[in-house]
Amino acid sequence: MVLSNQIYVEKKGLSPALIHRIVSLASFQNPEFYLAQAMRFSTYGIPRIICAAEEYPQHIGIPRGCLNEAIDLLESHGIRAYQTDERFLGDPISLNFLAELTPDQEKAAQALVSHDTGALSATTAFGKTVLGIWMIANRKVNTSAFPI
Repeated sequence: MVLSNQIYVEKKGLSPALIHRIVSLASFQNPEFYLAQAMRFSTYGIPRIICAAEEYPQHIGIPRGCLNEAIDLLESHGIRAYQTDERFLGDPISLNFLAELTPDQEKAAQALVSHDTGALSATTAFGKTVLGIWMIANRKVNTSAFPI
């Protein structure tokens, strides 16, 4: 496995069924399809399943949030998952956060800070941008995807 902008799992030696299971880790039901179906609207052109996996000639690319599930799946089939980390970890910066987080933001910050991947889903006006700035100041690295 190569950790980069995605998790790249080498297909060599994997059965088609196992490749399908890896792809299914990054697939989920499309709520828009089921909403339209429940309202008896046309579902034409609305996919039933959304798949975030990508197939390459030698690899399957899946979102980084699927890492633990992918490792568990491979290990359940007797395959040891070796990982190479090629993620860009950011350039060091000097930044101090001078604002104060709300109690809800503080709770979210403590949940986020212990992980190196994730997503924050919160309502409008929660302060997601402020929390993002706090994360940058806390980790003291930029968020550039590409080194300059």
